[in-house]
Amino acid sequence: MKYADLTHYWIAKHNEHYYQYLSNYQEPRYSLKTFFLYSYYLFKTLGKGWEHYLVGYSNLFRRDPSSDYYKYRDPIDTTRGRLNSMEWIAAFEIAAEVGFPHNESAKRNFIEYSRMFLEKARKSPNSGGVDFMLSSAVAHLPAEYNTIREWLPSQLEKYLQEGSKSPHQLMIYLGALRECENQNDLRAKILLELIEWIKKPSGTSQKHVLIWARLIARMQWLEELSNPEIKQIILENFARSLDAVQNVDWFNSAIILEALYLVADGKERKDIERILVEHLAPAAFVQLNELFDFLNLNDDALDVENEVYKIKEK
Repeated sequence: MKYADLTHYWIAKHNEHYYQYLSNYQEPRYSLKTFFLYSYYLFKTLGKGWEHYLVGYSNLFRRDPSSDYYKYRDPIDTTRGRLNSMEWIAAFEIAAEVGFPHNESAKRNFIEYSRMFLEKARKSPNSGGVDFMLSSAVAHLPAEYNTIREWLPSQLEKYLQEGSKSPHQLMIYLGALRECENQNDLRAKILLELIEWIKKPSGTSQKHVLIWARLIARMQWLEELSNPEIKQIILENFARSLDAVQNVDWFNSAIILEALYLVADGKERKDIERILVEHLAPAAFVQLNELFDFLNLNDDALDVENEVYKIKEK
């Protein structure tokens, strides 16, 4: 997949979905939430000239017309548990990046139900996706979930004893351990497993491309990945995987494009920026606070808005 094709693909998905996000008062589910979270990071990486999108995205993320949304996101649910866990991951990351919902009652519900469901997750640590949810809470909002932060390292040890983990799991574990004190040995153990996978990756290019993209775009803080040998392996495999795939999951397209932009040369970066300028839909949602002035009213008015829409969310 060439950089121009990927750029046009992401633009098409962005233009298709962002007016939908703007006009739909139901809180989006995992795919759409993740798409816009990754797109937000893409605009941050693009830097100067794209600030209006960051403002618009922040307002969209903090808009929460259905404050009881969170009570239906049980990570231990027998049918939707894994998906609910994934939604909490995105929610934690968004809250850490741009803040909690404007609505104070929605913020209280966010914290209340997240703590309740994190405790349920802690008691069922082997349910699907729960390790991601627990680790994400600590990685992104450690002060809010200090009890989980103090407990998590011992559970990560148990996860490692169960067998090898995917690179995605290892990366989120390392992110959580950044917020935990005196865990150098555990960190080294997880990092060793990640580097061993990088040196001898297993799986298909379709799965690999997201892993390499995440290593490039989200793990820059990890000094060990700056080792010239490891860095070269990552870059070469990312390029090889991207060349081998014909398409990517639409909700992951932004993080893959971000990684591509980070490693692109000057000409390719300018080409990507030109395509964006020519084809990306205008940031109409930059005016969100003006269009929906209830966001700036007092809590009582915001709660009235929540009552109007919460039936739809159920």
